Amino acid sequence: MIDQDLIQRIEKCKEDAQNSLPPLRLLIENIIVQRSQNIIEIEHTLDTLMDYALLGLGESEFRRLNSYYESVNKNNADFYRRSYQDMLDL
Repeated sequence: MIDQDLIQRIEKCKEDAQNSLPPLRLLIENIIVQRSQNIIEIEHTLDTLMDYALLGLGESEFRRLNSYYESVNKNNADFYRRSYQDMLDL
């Protein structure tokens, strides 16, 4: 039997994540436009987007930022790409 309270909490998390996507898109745009080399900021944003993927959100944002990240640190970007794909395959 599915716990209705759990379903409601997941839906609330998804709603909150959807509401925070526009500011994340702006952050991603700024990182790319400013050609940021700030690995901590980029990876923190990618980690956040991986969390969103568990809710079925943010795939295009993740791919866009990770594509840019390849120009900063190809090895780490490859790791993120593989991790993201492995997570989606679960």
